[in-house]
Amino acid sequence: MLIPKINKSRYIQYFSVTAAMLTLGSGATHFAWTSPTLPDLMSDKSPIGVRITKEESSWIVSILHLGSVVGCLFSAWSIEHLGRKPSFVIACVPLFISWIVIIFAKSATVLYVARFIAGLGIGICTTCGPVYNGEIAEKDIRGRISSFLVVLALFGSLYVYTAGPFLPYTYLAITSAILPLVALFLCLVIPESPYYLVKKNDIEGARRSLEILSANTASPEFIDCRLKEIQLTTEEDMQGNSSLWEFFSKKQYRKPILIIAALVSGHMIDRMGRKPLLLVSSFSCAVALFAEGTYFYLKEAKHANVEYLFWLPTTSLVIYKMMVTLGITTLPYIIMGELFTMNIKEIAASSSSVYGFVLGFLMNYLHQPVSDHWGSYTIFWTYATSCLVGGIFIFILLPETKGKTFAEIQTILKSNNNNNNSDKKVQFT
Repeated sequence: MLIPKINKSRYIQYFSVTAAMLTLGSGATHFAWTSPTLPDLMSDKSPIGVRITKEESSWIVSILHLGSVVGCLFSAWSIEHLGRKPSFVIACVPLFISWIVIIFAKSATVLYVARFIAGLGIGICTTCGPVYNGEIAEKDIRGRISSFLVVLALFGSLYVYTAGPFLPYTYLAITSAILPLVALFLCLVIPESPYYLVKKNDIEGARRSLEILSANTASPEFIDCRLKEIQLTTEEDMQGNSSLWEFFSKKQYRKPILIIAALVSGHMIDRMGRKPLLLVSSFSCAVALFAEGTYFYLKEAKHANVEYLFWLPTTSLVIYKMMVTLGITTLPYIIMGELFTMNIKEIAASSSSVYGFVLGFLMNYLHQPVSDHWGSYTIFWTYATSCLVGGIFIFILLPETKGKTFAEIQTILKSNNNNNNSDKKVQFT
């Protein structure tokens, strides 16, 4: 007998995701902060009383990613031993403290410290977010609800980009510090993941979590059905060992690793599916970035007259921003929370986030030297190649997870792996 979905329950799920993702909105303000602030810091009238050099500005931008790497490593432990909800609360602390340090900073070194501290919070919430979102949302709205991540991140960035040019250095930091405080108080009232509670043998706690997520409107039969499904999925997943070696060595995890490595809206995600959107996003971004690079190649390397192509860089940039939001910046976090089993999810999410932040650090730190030595077009073509290769990986390896339970997704991954093994046996016989 099919149990009808209770629409009212989804309001609680949306609220919980929104509260949790405000931490990422807070993190986005730190990413955007350097855009309006660095020109002032590098001017003779620096708001901290010291003029920042070009080298120091590169470190101010990129050291945020190093802090995020450390935060990701910590979150692999915290979301397993403390829980998803406490991890969000912990993430708010460095996100807030970093703004206080920025307010009183009087040197580049202090700004390094502030940015590193902010990175700690970003790393924690970036790892915990996909796990929590995937575990509390119903399967048919999981993609849509997880896209809140990008919406709130854009909100944080938009605030800094719009207010930054008009607010003094100190006022921008003070107003930005409000967001992690709001996120902290909201995260204190959201329910813990029922999957985590079942994993820790807190069955009554998991039942209560499901009741809260359904706004206390679901029937006891519905709650029992969901609880049994979670217990079965968790028991099957926990039969394996949650070691880092297993994550990188087992064949059934290789495909998710490659998928996440190849990737580093809302309504369309659960309508069209993850794979079509990612393919469109990846290949469209590749074309847009290649066109952007070609324009600067003609202008910088060939010294050609490109006045007739005045429309190309802006058009390419607009297309890129639209297409990257459609899939590349949205779906990896959703898929990360769907592909991995309970026994490996913490390590997988942390490792994937570490990979992304290491690449982010390298790209930010090397951007200016590469541009100075080989031209800005080299950067655009490199990113275009990355999108193209990522699209190929997606086409070959990514299974469609739209509307599927965690158990169904694992069945697909294992089935594909068995088919690959069978093909190899046929080839050698």
